[in-house]
Amino acid sequence: MTAPADGLILVDKPEGLTSAAVVSRLRRYLKMRRVGHTGTLDPFATGVLPICFGRATGAAGYLLGWDKSYRAEILLGQSTDTMDSEGEILEEAPRKDLVSFFEFERIQPLVSGLTSETRQRAPLYSAVKIDGKPLYKYARQGQEVDRPVRDIRVYRSKLISVTAPGDGCPRLTVEMTVSSGTYIRSLADLLGRKLGVFAHATALRRLSVGRFDLERAVPLDQLEALFTACGEDGDRFRQAIQERGWILPVGSVFLDWPRMDLKAGEALDLTYGRTIASVLSDTSEAAFFYRDQLVAVGTVTAGQARVKRVFLTPDEIEKKDQAR
Repeated sequence: MTAPADGLILVDKPEGLTSAAVVSRLRRYLKMRRVGHTGTLDPFATGVLPICFGRATGAAGYLLGWDKSYRAEILLGQSTDTMDSEGEILEEAPRKDLVSFFEFERIQPLVSGLTSETRQRAPLYSAVKIDGKPLYKYARQGQEVDRPVRDIRVYRSKLISVTAPGDGCPRLTVEMTVSSGTYIRSLADLLGRKLGVFAHATALRRLSVGRFDLERAVPLDQLEALFTACGEDGDRFRQAIQERGWILPVGSVFLDWPRMDLKAGEALDLTYGRTIASVLSDTSEAAFFYRDQLVAVGTVTAGQARVKRVFLTPDEIEKKDQAR
């Protein structure tokens, strides 16, 4: 079996690593430089982190706007400068003010009410860049900057549980589905202010990115162990993860796009950037497949298909045609 040269791996990111650090490890495992992720997870967060490699990195930009689902653990009674447990405590509510917030019924309406939020200012401790510099660097230098405000959507916000640990501060478990670019720790801070007792996120787990969920995600330590078992050989590692079904084809990114299945000649034309006739209605998002493998994505106007990005070479089309 030939080692796959491109695809997607859904990594279950562990706590404590940056998304860039996960990419660095995958470059080492795959023995490839062309590797990237499709949306940053904070170091304290865990969960689904899609990693693209080879020509599949060309699909990364199409995943960036996908909605995401999370499970957050939120501590009531304290706010921090980072809005998570890694920051310094800024404000603290008296324990006596927290007693009534152990009641599920009292908190649930305010948690559900977060779906009304449509605008959000980027947190000071975030990777959002101003003049090419991440906000967290300004924060560490004590510099005040005008942080951008974004449109967001909170499609679902559900209180799962309220627990009462011995320190007297209620812990909430909340699940949310949000638009891309929404900061859950900002929503945790906002919830605390709406309740009048402050709050911050103590744990965050990404449950899904679009249709890609935790059921398909592979823990990073499993990938590390397999890489070691393969003698740290990149080709053997890629073959091994392919055999285990851990590589998703790049075409899986475009399953909900209008699809056109091509004949060999049409597929070749698209790989050369030529326009072909199409039966699809006019669309700015079309996916073109040959023998169930993504050839290109592009547009269709007045019955003519044009490519924006090609994922197969003419040689690969000819080999697939000869293999029939």
